Amino acid sequence: MSQPVQRVPSDVAVDPTVRFIFEHMADNGIRIIDVEAASGVSRHTMASWKRGPRNSPKHQNVRAVVNALGFDLAVVPLEQSQ
Repeated sequence: MSQPVQRVPSDVAVDPTVRFIFEHMADNGIRIIDVEAASGVSRHTMASWKRGPRNSPKHQNVRAVVNALGFDLAVVPLEQSQ
């Protein structure tokens, strides 16, 4: 049986999207093997993202994972500072 997903430790510098993915999975009891099956991205690949910037994910893998979690990635304009 698959273990529950652990959050990314707060002292590890990872992309905010990666942090969101693992927090969402942990908060909702979503197993990494289920995301692997739904996204086609291996659990080993996803787990490597938690090790920091040297293991930054490819865009197509992040998109597949967030889609499997019921989200989409979008490019939106930044709000302009006054």
